[in-house]
Amino acid sequence: MANNKKERPEKTTILIPCTDIEKIDLILYHAIPMAKVFGSSLTFLFMGNEFALGLFKSEIEKKTACSDYADKIRLMHLKASSAQFPVLEKNSDDEEAIMVIFPQLPTGKIKYFSEVNFIKKAGKLRLPFMVLQPGAQAPDWNPKKVILPIGSSRSDKETALWASYFARFGTSEITVLYAKEKSSIYDRLTRGNVRFVLTLFRKLQLVANVIHAQTHSGKIHREAAEMAHKEGNSLLIISTTRHFNIEHFLLGPMELETLKNKEKIPVLCINHRKDLYVLCS
Repeated sequence: MANNKKERPEKTTILIPCTDIEKIDLILYHAIPMAKVFGSSLTFLFMGNEFALGLFKSEIEKKTACSDYADKIRLMHLKASSAQFPVLEKNSDDEEAIMVIFPQLPTGKIKYFSEVNFIKKAGKLRLPFMVLQPGAQAPDWNPKKVILPIGSSRSDKETALWASYFARFGTSEITVLYAKEKSSIYDRLTRGNVRFVLTLFRKLQLVANVIHAQTHSGKIHREAAEMAHKEGNSLLIISTTRHFNIEHFLLGPMELETLKNKEKIPVLCINHRKDLYVLCS
């Protein structure tokens, strides 16, 4: 697999809103490998009082003391009353952010609807995002496989450029999982998306494995998660829901179910907006 010689984006960072010291290990486990691929720093947005900030800072320093990323981790203190998403929107511009990593989905009395609302708000960010979940992972997670499920949605092809970075600047192999559509219309759309993705990879001098799925676009994320689990040490990259309707509020958008996959596979969600932060190819 040939790596394109273009440089990574410069002076970028990954934003991580966090208040929980217990999540630091989980965050660093995923965030440092992601940051290395993109050549980015890590910026923790801590929302809490001064005492909690001191404890959080001390724990971060202890956890990264022997890490080669210790000098690329920053901590920004925000007021406890700050609203999370407005803060992220502001800092995504101020800090040249390349993505957001959320330590967890929200909790509450009506947990499911809180999660759906959270995903809707995250989908409005101009940045890709991850939501972490604790569970069994590879001993040293550094995705060797990137699984790219491609279906009939035109936004699916927008995941390809992000996937390419893991092959160009990491050690990942890319697998395109090609949805099996029942409708001739959806099949034509899916074929067009796959052609677009493979053409982009050829231009970047990358070779991707193409596997025909056993399921259609509506269930391809489930099959992709199972494949990623079987391969091990993998990352799943998906596109997010473009327009929310009543069905998405009642049943949840596809990306929410995918983020909560029982295999605990890390998922990078690519938001599609006209002003989306797009990496240089």
